[in-house]
Amino acid sequence: MSNRPRRADPSKSDPELLTRTSWVNAELAYRQVKRGRADGNTCALWLRLYLQRYLYSIGCLLQLHCGKVTFLGLLLLSLCCVGLKTGHLETNVDELWVEGTCGDAS
Repeated sequence: MSNRPRRADPSKSDPELLTRTSWVNAELAYRQVKRGRADGNTCALWLRLYLQRYLYSIGCLLQLHCGKVTFLGLLLLSLCCVGLKTGHLETNVDELWVEGTCGDAS
């Protein structure tokens, strides 16, 4: 027997969860459909269940390393700004045209 606290049943804590399960918690909705207590698209619920779990784990990881994520975001933004600053915009139509690169060996 583990000493971990048990999670409360989400359907008891939120009454709207019983009528709009797929909008809030895909795991609960998927369980209800599997038990036969509700109707729904099991493939879509299964996909949303794993997508919600994956996005939740990414969110927890980003929250854990928020300083590193902010630093990398600012670094990427500054690299894009330097690229825009050093880029050259050609407005002369004659300079844009390239001749003889069609692959013809004549």
